[in-house]
Amino acid sequence: MKILRVLLTTFVFASVQYAASAQSSLGLRSEVGAFLFSNQNYGTEFSQSAAVTRELDSAGDQEASLSFVNTTLDYSDPWLALDGFPANSLKGHFQPVLAGYRYYFHPWEARVRFFSGVDIGSVRFSGTVRSRGAIVEGHETNRVESSFTRWRTSAGLSIGCEYSFTRHWGVQFSYRYLYVSELGDFAASASVNSFHVGSLNAHALFLGLSNRF
Repeated sequence: MKILRVLLTTFVFASVQYAASAQSSLGLRSEVGAFLFSNQNYGTEFSQSAAVTRELDSAGDQEASLSFVNTTLDYSDPWLALDGFPANSLKGHFQPVLAGYRYYFHPWEARVRFFSGVDIGSVRFSGTVRSRGAIVEGHETNRVESSFTRWRTSAGLSIGCEYSFTRHWGVQFSYRYLYVSELGDFAASASVNSFHVGSLNAHALFLGLSNRF
């Protein structure tokens, strides 16, 4: 985590300094979309994303960004209880904070611009872990719950397209892939068995509005 913080700080500082020297503009990007977690026992979740952007040259074909994404993650342990339902589960907020770089294959004067990008950052995962109790006469007994918060490293790639209404306003559609390191072991309490959640492979589609000042 310490190495990641140093890399993020260096990246943001260098981008801001370079952008300032190029006299380029700040911007904002707001998007909605859906995350698909391809690992077993994950589903598709609605997502929101917001980013502060900075053009890195006068042509506007390079861009640095700092983005925040918010979605949920609902995981069910593949081990089943005697009644055939998952014995353990966790549900919480999945919140990547990412420093990114995008390259646009056309200058800002173009109406339609395709782009690709890379991201690196950290993911905050917080929520509730639950271990189910026994089923007696159709009712669950002795259910155990506890809360958790964890940070994990992440890195990703993106491709997409922007349609510009004006020099300052546009709409973007993008695909993103995000890798998140292993979440680790979870247990609702010391009296129940723990279960392991590995690394995540997340695929996302986003549609959003961009504004450059």
